[in-house]
Amino acid sequence: MVIYLAKIELCSHEVRVDAKLIQSIIRLHITTTCPHVQKYAEKLEEVNITDIAKPIPDNPLYTLARGLSATCVVPCVILNACWAEAGPIAKSLLKERSRVVIEYKEG
Repeated sequence: MVIYLAKIELCSHEVRVDAKLIQSIIRLHITTTCPHVQKYAEKLEEVNITDIAKPIPDNPLYTLARGLSATCVVPCVILNACWAEAGPIAKSLLKERSRVVIEYKEG
């Protein structure tokens, strides 16, 4: 099982994604402080391992996110958790490089 935590300062919300691979299904448990993400999470109790490699327009993690803001990073966080649990992202690499940072720089 993998656990991803995201603190999104822009909207002042947090999300925790627990992903566990059971055969070809990734079971998801998503907790959040955002009511919009909570509605989205209720649609995502599990995802088929074949779906996580689909392009964004065909990927259920993104197609089910239609109620979220276009700038919401949560679908990406969930997809990364799924990839880490299924194997395309090595857990050994995550131990060394566990953070993804999007930072505004005035220019």
